[in-house]
Amino acid sequence: NQFALGIDAHDTAEFRQTLADAGINIDALYPVIRGRLTAINGEPVVTAVSKDNDASNLEALNRELNLTVSGTLPLGNELLEGEWANPSSAPWPVSIESKLAEKLGVGLGDRLMFTLAEGDVEATVSSLRKVDWDSFQPNFYMVFPPAALVDFPATYLTAFHVPSGHREVLNTLLQRFPTVVLIDVDAIMTQVRKLLDDVSRAIEFVLIF
Repeated sequence: NQFALGIDAHDTAEFRQTLADAGINIDALYPVIRGRLTAINGEPVVTAVSKDNDASNLEALNRELNLTVSGTLPLGNELLEGEWANPSSAPWPVSIESKLAEKLGVGLGDRLMFTLAEGDVEATVSSLRKVDWDSFQPNFYMVFPPAALVDFPATYLTAFHVPSGHREVLNTLLQRFPTVVLIDVDAIMTQVRKLLDDVSRAIEFVLIF
């Protein structure tokens, strides 16, 4: 019921320990590296995509993506095609979410170029994944092996559950890590439920009228 974004690399151990002291364990801290997809098989991405389908307005082409790394298939992901690869040196593989791959018109073996603030990274599509976007878990379109982005600065993202009687730990986190953004899913769902209740009452009033 909580997401934490923007955890500095130097704070990950202390962040994890702060939660552990409150009896809360987290499964993983996911590195987040910002990068833009700029080319497919050596062609500018908009040109390559527009040749095969009408996806030139795809959101993933018009903004930076949150890239991550993992040595194993992320929790809640299902491998649909290809193999999970974890090499320690280039050429780099990349695993891509299957629906995005379909919209981009890319598949196994295609070469993708990513432009990051510190330089470019070229990778070959090695697998396609099914991602459960409805789960309350961090999910990513693109996943690289850890060695591929080791030289690029990253912040970290995680998700965890805070029991109702331990919410004081959230104040502790905000005090110790003022740059971290906490997203309280419980609070969001409370607002959604209130909004639905208000809409329901309004509909009832209209029907009665």
